[in-house]
This record gives sequence, C-alpha cells and structure tokens, in this order.
Amino acid sequence: NFVRYVQGLKKKKVIVIPVSIGPHANFKQIDLIKKQAPENKVFKLSSVDELEQRRDEIISYICDLAPEPPPPTQPPKVAQVTVGPRGTMLPGPTRPSMVLDVVFVLEGSDKFGEANFHWSRQFLEEVIQQMDV
Repeated sequence: NFVRYVQGLKKKKVIVIPVSIGPHANFKQIDLIKKQAPENKVFKLSSVDELEQRRDEIISYICDLAPEPPPPTQPPKVAQVTVGPRGTMLPGPTRPSMVLDVVFVLEGSDKFGEANFHWSRQFLEEVIQQMDV
C-alpha cells in the first residue's frame, strides 16, 4: 500500500523529493508525498529539457537540506608533532563528516522511453559528481 509506505517514511523522518517528468506521472501519489513534510519539495517538469534547465535549482535544494557542519574546535595551543622514520609529519586539517543516505529512483517504464531514461541517468551521474561523497 503506497499510503502506508509514504507514512512509514514520514515516521522515519525521510525527506522525499519527487522529480516528475511529463504528463504521465502519478500526481496523486506525488501530492501525497508532498503533504507528508514541508521538506518534501516536488519538482513537476514538463520535459527532460526542463530537467536540464532546472538542474542547479534541484541540486541546490538537495544540498541545502544537509545540516551545517559543526564549528571547528579550537586548535591546541601547541601543535602536535609526530616524528617518525621519515622525519617530521604535521597532522593535516580534518573535516568533520556526517553520514547521510541519499536515494535516487528513475522511471523506467515504456512511457518514459529508453532515450529519456538514459538522459536522466546521465543527469543523475552529473549531480552525484558535484556532491561531496
């Protein structure tokens, strides 16, 4: 049951961002997803070309959902130095990391078409390459 599945995602605080392309999308399901949480932004696109035009907007929205990294801690007053067989090595800067799960689902039906599927897949590959993963 789609309704229970979407409600289960809401309980787990999963943010869902549907990107529909063309008139054959199930807008009833998309609207149900949107109503579950204010972060569930919907992108209703008329064509694959519009996906390319709005790429930066979609990427920006996804990236803005990630929490800000914590502020850097104060470095120690005396730098730590490690002396090893190869000489002195100073520790490099470290960046706090946070584990986030991201899932992309592509339409693969005959209505969408093989060419559009491959184009969408290429688009997602570009999006992922721009992300810090």
